[in-house]
Amino acid sequence: NVRRAYMVGHSRQGHTIFWQCDDKAQLRTGKMMMYKPDGHRDRETKGNNNWIHSMLERAGHPAYNTDTHEMKQCLFGLHLTDLYPNATVNIVESEKTALICAITYGSHIMSIWMACGGKAMLSRDMLMPLIQRKRHIVLYPDKDAQESWAEAARIINYDRLKINNDVINTYWKPEDGDKADIADILLRIISERKKKFKTVGDVIQEWPQTEKLIKDFDMTII
Repeated sequence: NVRRAYMVGHSRQGHTIFWQCDDKAQLRTGKMMMYKPDGHRDRETKGNNNWIHSMLERAGHPAYNTDTHEMKQCLFGLHLTDLYPNATVNIVESEKTALICAITYGSHIMSIWMACGGKAMLSRDMLMPLIQRKRHIVLYPDKDAQESWAEAARIINYDRLKINNDVINTYWKPEDGDKADIADILLRIISERKKKFKTVGDVIQEWPQTEKLIKDFDMTII
């Protein structure tokens, strides 16, 4: 189960919680996001995003004291690094995209997916746990991050780091938007195929990966 492998949780308010656990099994923080039934972000609801460490700080909780604890983000999914020592590490921007790609394309033995959490978050420091282990890394930038991630890759200067723009450039359509990622494209393809065929079962028969997406995320396809 991908949700269990990536330690995805939920809040009482309806947030999806993407826990950040590092390569030493230390919990760093949790990123809280709200989503609509179609899998896109809910940007209208008040408090649609938050951070666990920020909530603890505001509450004065002893588990997070800014005087003694410096919160440092890590890659979402980094805790999987040593569990699959031979897998290529594919990195995307958003946690949701990492999960959807893990379900659709992932084979933990050969390929695992992680997220840096933001276009500007990609850095050598964030990738260092992977670089130290001499892992093969492939970057999958969003549509609007191709140039900035190419520059980031140049600065990181790691000989086992590559960039793959083929997926998003091959299947992107204007309706996906200028900031589209692989997940946006996959969700759009699912919706298109649902309209093309009479039932979800017909979609699954045409594209088997769809069944895993629907099952793992309890998705409503519209």
